[in-house]
Amino acid sequence: MPLRFNLAARSILDGTKIMFLYESADSTSYPHEEIFPDGNIIQATAGYDYPVQNIYLHKNENDMEKNGTRNAAIASDGHAELARIIEFCTEIDKQKFIRRHTYLTDGVRLENDAEHAWHLAVMAILLSDYANEKIDLLKVVSMVLIHDLVEIYAGDTFAYDDEGKLTQKARESAAADKLFSMLPDKMEMKMRGLWDEFEAWESPEAKFAHTMDNFQPMMLQAATDGKSWQEDGRTLAEVLGRNSRTAEGSEILWEYAKSEFISKQIAKGHLKE
Repeated sequence: MPLRFNLAARSILDGTKIMFLYESADSTSYPHEEIFPDGNIIQATAGYDYPVQNIYLHKNENDMEKNGTRNAAIASDGHAELARIIEFCTEIDKQKFIRRHTYLTDGVRLENDAEHAWHLAVMAILLSDYANEKIDLLKVVSMVLIHDLVEIYAGDTFAYDDEGKLTQKARESAAADKLFSMLPDKMEMKMRGLWDEFEAWESPEAKFAHTMDNFQPMMLQAATDGKSWQEDGRTLAEVLGRNSRTAEGSEILWEYAKSEFISKQIAKGHLKE
């Protein structure tokens, strides 16, 4: 089975022994430790957790040619930090494959996590004047762009999946540890801090970010005539429960959602009372 080895992973060396992240054909990444014969390794000098250390990579055909060789060259030039950032940027492309449970406006295809995050970011810019409190807009945009990155490893937990919610916090926290640790220390702290702040739901920015996260799916429900609400037999009580804290970020947007998104779908019989 072909494996892709990430140069940007944090490395712990003991001779030619290396702890690194590798990615199998089914896109599952996890720590792996191996000792390679000298004939099957290449060596580059880079600074990771220590000022200078040797990074050994398995010579892997296509992926080595596409990623490893280029990153090894970067690392050998003393740009190990940049290599780690690029590896992180490459890794989060997987967000585009995480399917959500909300239809796009055509009512045919379900949106993915990356589309959802982009939509929230633009909406936050346009709707920030309706926040209950003064907010740092850049922080809100940053939060909504990264809040679901952990689902690359933890998967999307459907808003109405009570069983999935039981393990959601643990799964997503472990995923955050794994994902953000790919970054250099200062960036790891910044990104993890934003994610933790969003999860805590306490700051004005986190509250408004959550309002965006809840408002956008209801908007798409209205645009598709409540398609997934109809398919799932969703009830008003469930939708209100899901949105029990939506008003904390914007009372105006919550009132709008109730009158324009929820009430109209109830009137059409698409959302059960």
